[in-house]
Amino acid sequence: LQHSENDELKRLAVWAFGNIAGDSNEIRNFLIERNVTQMILELLDTSSIKLLQQCAWCISNLCRNFHVIKNKKILVVLEYIPSLVYNTDVDIIIDTAWALSYITDYGIEYCSLVVKTGVVKKIIDLLTHSNFYVKAPCLRIIGNIVSGDNGLIQACINCGVLPNLYNLLHSSRRNIIREACWAISNIAAGSFYQIEAIINANIVPLLINLLYQEVAIIKREVVYIFLNICSEKNPNQIAYLVGQGVIKPFCELLLHRDLKLVELSLESLEYILYVGEQTSNDNNENKYAYFITIIEGEKNLEELSYDCKSEAIAEKAHNLLEIYFDKGITHNINNDHNPQNDNINNIMPGTSNNAFVFGSNTNNNNNQQFNFDNNNNYLNNNIQNQDDNFEFIVPDDDFNDNNSDFNNF
Repeated sequence: LQHSENDELKRLAVWAFGNIAGDSNEIRNFLIERNVTQMILELLDTSSIKLLQQCAWCISNLCRNFHVIKNKKILVVLEYIPSLVYNTDVDIIIDTAWALSYITDYGIEYCSLVVKTGVVKKIIDLLTHSNFYVKAPCLRIIGNIVSGDNGLIQACINCGVLPNLYNLLHSSRRNIIREACWAISNIAAGSFYQIEAIINANIVPLLINLLYQEVAIIKREVVYIFLNICSEKNPNQIAYLVGQGVIKPFCELLLHRDLKLVELSLESLEYILYVGEQTSNDNNENKYAYFITIIEGEKNLEELSYDCKSEAIAEKAHNLLEIYFDKGITHNINNDHNPQNDNINNIMPGTSNNAFVFGSNTNNNNNQQFNFDNNNNYLNNNIQNQDDNFEFIVPDDDFNDNNSDFNNF
């Protein structure tokens, strides 16, 4: 039927292949090995929109779970991706974008190949599309790409990703906000200048607002962003965050029922206090510790130190009180104390290296909570199931998300 002059017959044949490819990874790999992908791509030279739609859908199915089948023959689709992404038909764009998201799920090498196709600018532009089902896979692609190295992050920044991510933080859909925060957190794990780009995009005030208004699962992603920024330990960047009001919500989150959120907030505060100690005034006063005391954050640390389900978190809070607030022992400011030297691995939950619940992103670096770059920044590209081995209790309504569209993908 590939050589038939009847486009409808061709479309039905492609539809059949797409259904077969969607059956299992083994069958999908069988089709790829027998060059079905190439046969489908040869049908793209058609004026029939219906045939193009069916081809894009079939390609998406063939690319699904690329990280599992690991058959590089499917990468031939990258040569044809630009023409499909720039098509004006929404269905073609959606299926093509999902195909790209499956490829970029697998790691830096494949993200780089996608960037080399020249479609990143178009994908970033599509983040402003009015159709949610266009935004969803495009946002996933960008999140995967900025999970890579600083060069990939910069490629996205140069294409204008930050203003579009800023706009997505205003979305009425929590899944969009959460995924946008995930992408921003990975950008914040980049270089000093890439953190500066986030600051210059005026994203920080919006993020702080989310800490007051959103549910715990989104608050966590926001705190990841601030933790990455704080771990850079740059005095000017820390001062900016403090000036925008980040300390108060951090202190309030210390008493949250979600221990994951507590742990992240505590770690962020530790970096802030450390930088405050290094930049203390002539009176040897840590201005950030003083501010925490003024807003009664010190009381929250005290409560956390003796009333927390996690002994590791309680010990961390106790240590901060001893070092920075003259609590528990005679005050002895240790200017050599570096939060990165503390062993916090025992309070980091295990994870499978996945992105979010609305996709099947399963990389091959299992059982890691964070990746670190050369600057010891957290690469927050491991999100899904990160709480599987970590105890936390939250009210049911705190995680209630009526916008569950992604769960169907």
